[in-house]
Amino acid sequence: MGQVLITGASGFIGRNLVAHLLAENYEVLSWVRKKPDEAHSHEVMTGSLSDAANHVRSNKRISAVIHLAAIVAPFERSKTLAINVDATKELAVACSARENPPTFIYVSSLSASGPGQEGVPRIESDQCTPRSLYGESKHLAELALHSLADRLPISIVRPPAVFGPWDRNLLQLFKMIRIHLHLIGISQHFRYSFLHVADLANGIQRVIEKGHRLEPFEAGSSESPGKGTYFLADPTPVTFRELGNFIASSTKTSPPWNVTVPRSLCWALAGISELGGRYLNIQTFLNFDKLREATGGSWVCDPSKATREIGFEIAASMSQRVDETATWYREHGWI
Repeated sequence: MGQVLITGASGFIGRNLVAHLLAENYEVLSWVRKKPDEAHSHEVMTGSLSDAANHVRSNKRISAVIHLAAIVAPFERSKTLAINVDATKELAVACSARENPPTFIYVSSLSASGPGQEGVPRIESDQCTPRSLYGESKHLAELALHSLADRLPISIVRPPAVFGPWDRNLLQLFKMIRIHLHLIGISQHFRYSFLHVADLANGIQRVIEKGHRLEPFEAGSSESPGKGTYFLADPTPVTFRELGNFIASSTKTSPPWNVTVPRSLCWALAGISELGGRYLNIQTFLNFDKLREATGGSWVCDPSKATREIGFEIAASMSQRVDETATWYREHGWI
């Protein structure tokens, strides 16, 4: 295989994916928005997604593109759609213009599919019912990619909540549980799919090497039959109460006091957080868009299709992965 270009390579998932592919002897080109402070042992380029599109169009050595870059906690609809949808299509169109197009792996999200009914995990062929602007933007990007499926080999990966080294979202939960408090928004009974970032990186590699590719829509169809799209997840979903107990065990802390935060208070806190994020021009994951997802119920997906088609499986249980994450946080002085 030639060079693999990864957009969003400086993010949490990107850092881990780059390290994984380098360890698997892939030639990696990291594409980032800002020049990194630290030195790297592989090629790193800086620029916008439009710059990345121009580079892919002219660089025949690139045999695969993994598109991670996105706005994940949006405030503004126009900016979110410009980055998550329009820039994704621009990059894919540039790939398709090549005489020998590279494989295009789009890292979408369970948010694009939407929540499922209690006890019924989502599968790839389900009709998409996103609850948030983020989920809608990912779904629209998927639809745009289907329009190119006749001229570009494309696969879509939909992970659920991802955690592991460099993740700062779960870190906040670790810090809270270390003081024996666990504030659970909306409900203690909703169940969620999770995935450790190492298992996601391995799954993406398998999709590159073995994954099926999208097919164009049939005439009159507005949704994908699921071919070329994969949920990658731990097959055993958990509640946030169970996750909190895993974290307490990993940090040698007694089980926390679980407190359900009323829906009205969650909306108020999200409003305060969003106003602060807008004022300071910083990303905050407690905002109205994320709360729209939180009120959707259980977010559970079924990874069995990926297991059948590409041999995807997790390497360790959820509790073991939480232990590994706690160890990484301690070794890096995060907790």
